Amino acid sequence: MAKMIGVFSHIKGKIGNMIYATWHGVQVIKTMFIPANPQSADQTSHRDIFAQIVAIGLLINDDIISVCWDPFRTKANSGWSNFMKYNLIIQTGATLDYDSLCICRGSIMEQEIESAVFVTGTGVATIVFSAFAFTNQDVNDLCGALMINDTDDNVWYNAEFVVERKDGTITIQGRIGDTPADLHGYIWFIRKDGTLVISASGCGPAGFSAP
Repeated sequence: MAKMIGVFSHIKGKIGNMIYATWHGVQVIKTMFIPANPQSADQTSHRDIFAQIVAIGLLINDDIISVCWDPFRTKANSGWSNFMKYNLIIQTGATLDYDSLCICRGSIMEQEIESAVFVTGTGVATIVFSAFAFTNQDVNDLCGALMINDTDDNVWYNAEFVVERKDGTITIQGRIGDTPADLHGYIWFIRKDGTLVISASGCGPAGFSAP
């Protein structure tokens, strides 16, 4: 940083790659710093994955992240930041791994998906899971379900939380014409005390099959 006195002592702003400013009453000149923008394969893929997770998160923020992550946020972190941080940490490949994508994260034991069938002609997905409770699960836990098309990251979900674990099945209205092989389905559970969400589960993924 250089000091400047004399006839030019009132210049402010940027000229070329030099920035003129006043510091403690003295005009100074600084070289403008242009940060590097690395374009390695790993850095580019990481940015692509980050952008995909952001896009998916924006589609589910109001109905899922705010319900399943906000009640359990840590310190000053929001449910959104916890959702983003966790999903970025678990992504280790060059492309988004949909099987490891975490829609909900909590202390209730995860539930495996027994079958997931998508009917192309109606756009309806049916996910089947065990109606029994194990370890810290409860048959009255409320089920949520989500489906992602991995070719365009469009998302459809059933987050009304009226289906209970004991029902053993949940449906999602998706897009007519989609191919089952392009779809990934997820289920998770929450537990309420009145209207307050007090517990949540992890999220179990599955691929879809045609009927």
